[in-house]
Amino acid sequence: MKKEEAKFEELKNKFPHLDKFAEKKNMQKNLIALLSPEFFEKYKLPDDSYLKEFDDPNALIEKISDLSTSISLGSQKKKFKEDFNTIYIPKIGNSKVCISILDLKIKEQNYIKVIIDPTKSYAEFLASFLNSDLGLTIRSKCMKGYIPFLNKTSVSNMHVLIPSLKQQKKILNFLLIVNKKKNDLANVSNRLDELKAELISKPSSLEEVSKEYAEIAKDVEPSKKILKKSFTEWIDTIPFPLAVILREYLSLKEGDGHKFRVLLKFFEATVAFFNTIYFGAYRESKKDFEEIKNKLKNDKLNFKHLTFGIWVQTFAVFCKYTRTLLNEDRKTCERIFCDEDLILPTILSDKKLVNIFSEALRIRNQEEAHGSYIDLETAENMNNNLYEMVESFREIIGDLWTRNELVQLDTSEAYSENEYVHHFSSLMGSHTTFIKKSKKMEHGLFKNNLYLINSKPTKPIKLEKFLQISTPPKKLKNACYFYNKVNRQGKVHFISYHYSNTIEGNFPEQLLALIDELT
Repeated sequence: MKKEEAKFEELKNKFPHLDKFAEKKNMQKNLIALLSPEFFEKYKLPDDSYLKEFDDPNALIEKISDLSTSISLGSQKKKFKEDFNTIYIPKIGNSKVCISILDLKIKEQNYIKVIIDPTKSYAEFLASFLNSDLGLTIRSKCMKGYIPFLNKTSVSNMHVLIPSLKQQKKILNFLLIVNKKKNDLANVSNRLDELKAELISKPSSLEEVSKEYAEIAKDVEPSKKILKKSFTEWIDTIPFPLAVILREYLSLKEGDGHKFRVLLKFFEATVAFFNTIYFGAYRESKKDFEEIKNKLKNDKLNFKHLTFGIWVQTFAVFCKYTRTLLNEDRKTCERIFCDEDLILPTILSDKKLVNIFSEALRIRNQEEAHGSYIDLETAENMNNNLYEMVESFREIIGDLWTRNELVQLDTSEAYSENEYVHHFSSLMGSHTTFIKKSKKMEHGLFKNNLYLINSKPTKPIKLEKFLQISTPPKKLKNACYFYNKVNRQGKVHFISYHYSNTIEGNFPEQLLALIDELT
């Protein structure tokens, strides 16, 4: 490392503006050839592209160095002293920024202590900002090194969005009200769970439990209009293959015994869709894709006749592999998922999603596919359980689809080797007439393929051909079809989860080739 430092200093003496020059793409390869990637990362200029996301005329863009009176690094030898109006920023990872030593979740030496000038900002507000999605992006962008971390300089140069102290106080007061309401609802939820457990263990308590439930429900019963509006608005923000199924669900009347079956279709389509994203992402990394294929083969999954169960098993394999990659090689994970913030792989690999899909599969297999006749009361109970699972799914996914858009390319115009204007259909929401959009990109795309486009200028993920958007024979303008099996004649068979039709035919050879690779 000392030889490399000497070489870099020698270069800096010859080229005084080397630091800025190193940011240019055509020079990075030359510098990396001279120095190790680790050393190059050390000298790379901070990435301040996040400043483009600051869009509030009533707030100022401030550097943390201008807001603080002191910035100090944590140390194994010397413990932090608690100070007024102070935040503690983790050097690595996405742990929360804290405002008290008592709240620290990792060792003190892994934090940077920043004492905030009380005439410029409240520590609580700044901590909340840095814990938001935008704050996490800023922290990630400001990290340096082959293993990304924050240091005193990068924190000093970090920019944040700060409204007036008066506005900060109003915001903090509102957050207190919201958090109190959340805590109240959590307490109610816990009590309802206790009542359910009490009733199961003591059936004779039904009357007593019913009375307490009535009292609780009277105080917290939300407006059905608000609930439906919230659910409908959410549907119009998620990808078409999923949204169109939930639109069908909303079209059914209350008490319709078919409603729970639509939610089962939603989960089956969702796990298939997520696997399609996974396959598309990992196909770009030969080494990682080979390892995943071997794991799928070891599980003896038959991709020539796909079932809900096979999709769930496949998803579990992808999730586990992705979680390992997030822990051990974040740079590779960032490249595979074309997501410098790692939000897409973090959410898609959440263990809770595997649990939800597994439970939906259990319900389908035990209660629906292999069960006896289902009466209306049982159907209603299953519908309630599955709807709760949809709400849990919604909570896990968060605002993922505000950052990632499913599109189908229509046409492209190339202006140079690295400059294209792509015209595509936005496959978001439940409407079957798709909105047309155009976007300038550095990456070439291919007509009629499905892509997942990040809101930031990164390379899109090309989805595998397990999913097709086609015009059905009648009724709907557009319908979504998922790969189901290869028939005896060697033709690929697709099914729809929201339209009573199937399609069959000679689809691209790469799909059959992929199926052969996996089986």
